[in-house]
Amino acid sequence: MKLTLCFLLLTLSVPLFGQDTTSQDLSKELQQQMEHSTASSPFKGDGLSGTGRACSGYLRITPEFIHWDTGIYICRKVRYQVLASEKKGEAFHRVYKLLHRPAKCLFGVLELEHNADDPIWTLTAYKTVADWKKGYNPDTSVSCSLY
Repeated sequence: MKLTLCFLLLTLSVPLFGQDTTSQDLSKELQQQMEHSTASSPFKGDGLSGTGRACSGYLRITPEFIHWDTGIYICRKVRYQVLASEKKGEAFHRVYKLLHRPAKCLFGVLELEHNADDPIWTLTAYKTVADWKKGYNPDTSVSCSLY
């Protein structure tokens, strides 16, 4: 899996001969994948990856499961329910409620956002639906930048 993810990131980050690839191009590619994906999955392929102590790892969303593994937060093959979903033009916002939480999956709600002007996706994880409704609080949530 890690080899596939590294290959995907390398493939997306290295321009073809004679082609200038910018982060905007990569963002548009993810948006195009999102438009052709299922209603529950914002992107196809191996998903997104993050960096940093708490966010290093990957996020993958399939029509049935969310896989979010940072080494600290391990939510593998977790069924979900979409609580909120909005797509306006190139902007994207979706909230997923995890239907069961393994012991190392400390959060019950994942909020995924993307602005068309930025190649970075934002994942904010909340412990409960009530915490999500209150908004970001470092005591009950974590925010990760993904690409």
